[in-house]
Amino acid sequence: MANIIDDLKWRYTTKAYDTTKKISDADFNILLESLILAPTSINSQPSHYFYTSSEEGKKKIAHAAEEQYSFNASKILDASHVIVFASKTAYTTEDLLKLVDNEKKIGRLPQEVAREDAVAMYRRFVNLHEYDFKDLPHWLSKQTYLTSGVLYAAAANLRIDSTPIEGIDLVQLNKDFDLPSKGLTADFVISLGYRSQDDGNAQVDKMRYDRKDRVTQF
Repeated sequence: MANIIDDLKWRYTTKAYDTTKKISDADFNILLESLILAPTSINSQPSHYFYTSSEEGKKKIAHAAEEQYSFNASKILDASHVIVFASKTAYTTEDLLKLVDNEKKIGRLPQEVAREDAVAMYRRFVNLHEYDFKDLPHWLSKQTYLTSGVLYAAAANLRIDSTPIEGIDLVQLNKDFDLPSKGLTADFVISLGYRSQDDGNAQVDKMRYDRKDRVTQF
């Protein structure tokens, strides 16, 4: 099995997919599990993932990649699977109670800690973003972005290609998936599958700035 650095060196942002190759159910379940296991601040887990491998489903997502984002349509339509990443737009008392109850159930929070005290502990961080920084939806979206990094690494380990797509009409995605009624908003899309031999991006070296330009020991 390759180590994580080999995996990340192998990975690149795929621009063209081989439409004849499909991800197995077993491998895709590993990718979904990697998303579930990904870390989030205060264990908030505010993300929801809508995935498809059907032609009809991919067309539904590609509807939001028309006009100014038409260059991304083929990355959705030709991929094996596509995931829409969405986040909660608020984090309510009900969400906090559910979090606390589940953490107490498995022993992450001691039973002697009162339910209301545990909720108050977590609420400090939610309130910080809701009332002080006034960026709660953005903070929740950042947690969803964190989970995508785990997915890229898991996919690379399985030698599955991936494409992060922010060039897509999020307003259209919200409308097509009726996300506001679910208390969610779309953040981005990730396509997954296997690179085409015609993908020119696979033929060039990965460009990253040198570590000395990006890392400082102090």
